[in-house]
Amino acid sequence: MPVDTCDSRGTRDGLPGTKTFWLANVIIAVIFGLGHLGSASFMLPITPLVVLAAVLLNGIASLTFGYLYWTRGLEAAMLAYFSADIVFHVIGSALLRA
Repeated sequence: MPVDTCDSRGTRDGLPGTKTFWLANVIIAVIFGLGHLGSASFMLPITPLVVLAAVLLNGIASLTFGYLYWTRGLEAAMLAYFSADIVFHVIGSALLRA
């Protein structure tokens, strides 16, 4: 295989390939979802359904943040995360109290 070709392990400029990126992004999304179980335990008892919901819902958000980081940079991912937190915690809490 010639040195200048690209494969799924990486590109010529040292960035991860598409398969490598998505594999890492899915692993991080699961960890991100599991990391939010502590917050979920304040509101609900931890059951398999709660674990599944936390991993899926937070994982979907994490995949989006990871994709933004990959395509737009750290600032875009951080802005998206901050915006989601504002909507969920501030506006969502206000709507639940009303």
